[in-house]
Amino acid sequence: MKFKSFTLVEILVALSIVSIGLIALVKAESQQSINLSILEQKTIANLVVSNLAVQNRLTKNHALGFSNGNYQLGNRTWYWQSNANPTADADILKLSLGVFIDKKSRDGKQPISQLELYLPK
Repeated sequence: MKFKSFTLVEILVALSIVSIGLIALVKAESQQSINLSILEQKTIANLVVSNLAVQNRLTKNHALGFSNGNYQLGNRTWYWQSNANPTADADILKLSLGVFIDKKSRDGKQPISQLELYLPK
């Protein structure tokens, strides 16, 4: 009577294929959690730049040039920079807003979120 069974080589090949698949799944999950963190930062930064845009729309008499500051949102301090420039129309200003993760990225001009808007003088 002959028994049908797998050989040791077949079992090792099957285990190696399964282990490679599991390694790929773990790596994909790790990358997904990193991407989720980046997406969360960008989402909150977009909220910050939107809030700053609303504040600037409600403010009268904007000064030309650069200004910067910080903003608290999402248990974190966000750093922002704005640049107000005149346009061809004397009654309209162009305001560029940028939100940064930290002061170092602000000094390096690497915003995580930015917005340009036009405001009446």
